[in-house]
Amino acid sequence: MRKHLALLPLLLLPACKLTEVTVAPGRRTVVVQSVINRNQPSQLVVVEYSETGDVGAYGGHSAIPPGVPRIPLGGATVTIEHRGDGACAGVVDSLPETQGSQASGVYVGPVCLLQPGQQLVLRVETPAGEVVTGSTTIPGASARQVTWAQRAGGLGYPLAFNRALDTVSIGVTPVSGRALQIEARNDADFHDLVFFAFTDTLGMTVAGNLVNPFEGDSGETVFRAGRDYTLAVALTDTNYYDFLRSRSDPFTGRGFINHLTGGIGVFGSVETAAYQLHVVAPMDDPREGVYQLTGRIDTLDVNATLELYLDELQPNLFSAFVKRWPVGNGFYTDGSSDGGFPPNPPGQMEVYFADRSSNDTIPRATYRFSGIRAPAGTPFPLIVQVYSPYQRADLVDTLTALQISGPSGSSRR
Repeated sequence: MRKHLALLPLLLLPACKLTEVTVAPGRRTVVVQSVINRNQPSQLVVVEYSETGDVGAYGGHSAIPPGVPRIPLGGATVTIEHRGDGACAGVVDSLPETQGSQASGVYVGPVCLLQPGQQLVLRVETPAGEVVTGSTTIPGASARQVTWAQRAGGLGYPLAFNRALDTVSIGVTPVSGRALQIEARNDADFHDLVFFAFTDTLGMTVAGNLVNPFEGDSGETVFRAGRDYTLAVALTDTNYYDFLRSRSDPFTGRGFINHLTGGIGVFGSVETAAYQLHVVAPMDDPREGVYQLTGRIDTLDVNATLELYLDELQPNLFSAFVKRWPVGNGFYTDGSSDGGFPPNPPGQMEVYFADRSSNDTIPRATYRFSGIRAPAGTPFPLIVQVYSPYQRADLVDTLTALQISGPSGSSRR
């Protein structure tokens, strides 16, 4: 509102003559991007040229990550020198460029063992003689406190997280480090970033019933019951934190905080830890509960279950844990699926499940289940369509579904 009121006097002024001004193209600059991860043995440096205004020359390239540099700078010499005390002091690691028919601008390679407080110095020299340097101090934590429901978060295995009752409490005690970056991703679709935040307080609490106010008219549930999430907590150095919190704003004049010499970008470092959230919720709708699926799909005998939870904000949509789904050769997998109860026809139930197991006899198959739901305790048919573009034509089979449990008035753990 204040913006519009401030513009009003300008709109009432007499029109003035505008002069056309031609802005000269900018000068290309070497852009270097690298965030050293102390938890990984191999590190990555991306080197490219900035765009100089000739957009047509560089169209069709995807942004990074996860794509390729728009103007990759190949043939550079990229080294990382280890300074300070320890076994790696004085070691200089060289990162070779990934090979391809054209310059990739991506340099990857192993580096000497990284320790908290250790200083790394990056040096990039291009074939044209341009030199970009930067340094980072490796962060590290002496203690991490990631808890929910009065329990310590599990590293590498899921613990039940009740979205209606629980709150994640995060705290890190650093040996070296400046800030925290926190993100959560849906395990069934790792491109689905549901939560992202950074803070220099080295602590944060995240409520399970958090709503994303920027998605749709009434927001979107951040943590949906019936899904597994990976919660990543990264302790960052100053360089990466400044990279996250700064930008070039033409309206305010606020500038990008650059710690490189001879170029722009970021050379920072993080120490990360990942936690698994198995999100559940109270069940109070008769459609919620555990469904048993039995039958046969092609050569696979099916005896699996769906643990189904309605979404808090969109009660005709749901997510469900899939347990003991057969993947062939006597192997089973667990996962998560999404679905809904469309208004027409009445009682219609649809489930979508992408099997991500590497042992599947139908590799990377996607399943669509559909049928008319019957009351709990009454079997009903589910038509199954299997989409597998790699090995065979699409399959259509029928399973029998039976709701074997429903709302109990309390949350599941």
